[in-house]
Amino acid sequence: MADDQFSEEEKSAGGDNPIHEGTVLANRFEIRRELGVGSVGICFAAFDRNREQEICLKVIRPALLQDPNTRKIFLNSSKIACDLRHPEIVNVYDVHRENGLFCLSRELLKGKTLRQEIGERKTAGRGL
Repeated sequence: MADDQFSEEEKSAGGDNPIHEGTVLANRFEIRRELGVGSVGICFAAFDRNREQEICLKVIRPALLQDPNTRKIFLNSSKIACDLRHPEIVNVYDVHRENGLFCLSRELLKGKTLRQEIGERKTAGRGL
């Protein structure tokens, strides 16, 4: 995992984070591997024991949700995202909270990352 994924304050706010392969969250999500780190949080491939399938679990940086208003907006927008269904958007299944960490379980997409696609196009001399 990237060293800058969570600050020391965020690690203490979320318990003994780091989350690593084999960690089980909410007695449901078994972490398989890290997919990526971004400004909002970290995405993991995880096995959802309830759905009996591999999913993407996005763990939100704890510092982003310290403010009650921001947390309320996040929860409301997450609930709306759970209701959206369209072939062109990633399905969001649910919002979870455990030990101060908020997570979104969502559809795991297979394929290349945007970075990989751009790199391949540059190498091949093709535009976007």
